[in-house]
Amino acid sequence: MIFVYILLGLVVFITMYLVVIIFLPILSVKQQPLNRVIGSVASIPDCREYVEYPVNGDTIRSWLYIPPDRKGPVPCIILCNGFGGTKDIVLEKYALGFVAEGFGALALEYRHFGESDGDPRQIFSFRKQEEDIRASIAYVRSEERFNPDQIIIWGTSAGGVYGINMAAEDHGIAGVIAQCTGLDHKKDSNLVMKREGISYLLRLIVHAQRDKGRGRFNLSEHTVPLVGKPGTLAMLIAPGAHEGYSGMVPETSLFENKICARALLDTYHNDPVKNAPEVKSPALICVCEKDEIVAPDSHVRVAEILGEKVTVRKYPIGHFEIYRGHHFDKAFRDQIDFLKEIL
Repeated sequence: MIFVYILLGLVVFITMYLVVIIFLPILSVKQQPLNRVIGSVASIPDCREYVEYPVNGDTIRSWLYIPPDRKGPVPCIILCNGFGGTKDIVLEKYALGFVAEGFGALALEYRHFGESDGDPRQIFSFRKQEEDIRASIAYVRSEERFNPDQIIIWGTSAGGVYGINMAAEDHGIAGVIAQCTGLDHKKDSNLVMKREGISYLLRLIVHAQRDKGRGRFNLSEHTVPLVGKPGTLAMLIAPGAHEGYSGMVPETSLFENKICARALLDTYHNDPVKNAPEVKSPALICVCEKDEIVAPDSHVRVAEILGEKVTVRKYPIGHFEIYRGHHFDKAFRDQIDFLKEIL
């Protein structure tokens, strides 16, 4: 009987807790605006086209880049951005570089972000983003200007995991490029837990429960800052992360520094470690040895499984340094060399 009372009391407590968390306006989060890169509005490159294609009833709106002097179908690199990224952050710099080398490129705009459909806004989902990449692959294969047998999946940061997963299920993918990405969930989670502590995680869980619960009742989403300074409440508070994002986001960007808190509870893990044995195509992994966001050895298990199919390039830099200056030039040159070798 005592056990029954304890169980009943626990059920009542959890119910009341969820009612308070979901329905009452008791949780507020301080916004953390970014110091955006101020400058004149960049002109639209002649090689860039605005394209749309469907996925599960929604529309993806991406940027397509075509080499102006192509003589026939060319290889295409599908560019997959990092956590919360929009197509107007970082990707065009790579796309224009690939076009200069004779490759086509598609800067993917994930659903729920930027100009692509998806409601509510600012939802991060590994499952949905992989669906977006599959739709992008299908679109590129339907385009007569591209060689359907020469599609490369390129991903950076959180988007770097997708290449391994896509190549594992689609053996028509010609190659994978993954830079500064976490490929071992266990090692990356341990890094965050060691650095941020359990109190940080528990605080975020409360916000995630509120957002998840409100979604189930079709109420407005509950967001937290996507990136913040160390010691604050945000989904990503690694040292240098706030400054790193600030240095990449243009003044005119569609990027918003907020994310639906339910992202913390996203349990869909198409694990690259488990999928790596199915990969048949060559892969290039670019590792930042002083990475603040992912474990510097996060690539090791996947690289060991891929064996002779993988090329690993290491750079003595932090997570965000690979996007600028001579570090960008060096890593990008390695990527071009890899593409010319495999294609």
